[in-house]
Amino acid sequence: MLPLCPSCLTVLVKQHDMFLVESIEPWIPESDDKLVDKSDQMNKSSGSK
Repeated sequence: MLPLCPSCLTVLVKQHDMFLVESIEPWIPESDDKLVDKSDQMNKSSGSK
């Protein structure tokens, strides 16, 4: 590994944690909402036909 100063390491770790949080945690509830919306729309459209 390359020698890094502690402050550089903390910045890299923080950026990595933020990336993981942004890419994983908010994505799950959004996908659940979209799945629910799609199933609701399909149920409504199939019921109206």
